[in-house]
Amino acid sequence: MSPRRERTAAENVALGVSLTIVLAVLAAIGVIAATQNGKEGPRFAVEIGDVRGGGTEHHVQVRVRNVGDATAENVQVHAELAVAGAPPLEGEQHIDFLAAGGQAEVTFVFSEEPVLDRLTIEVASYRIP
Repeated sequence: MSPRRERTAAENVALGVSLTIVLAVLAAIGVIAATQNGKEGPRFAVEIGDVRGGGTEHHVQVRVRNVGDATAENVQVHAELAVAGAPPLEGEQHIDFLAAGGQAEVTFVFSEEPVLDRLTIEVASYRIP
């Protein structure tokens, strides 16, 4: 068996830096876990407002509320209007930022008159900042 050699100064510095980085990552994970504990995250309520227009443009106003306890970014709102004998009409809106307890209004425009029992509006996705 060969005798064990001592580490050089460069190896000791590299070891120290590596351990510091590993400990910092573990501390960050712990802080994130501790601050997120008990939070539900974003939850959304979608309310259909005024429907107006005529001819080839029908406007549907929609209010999206974040009823959860966390902020959401890039909230994607999807609308689909079922049309008899044709593919559904679809639309998407994006809300850049929606704080917990906040609300935003978006408007969808359809070429067919939107009958409310054939209209589906939902939050399709979001991102947590």
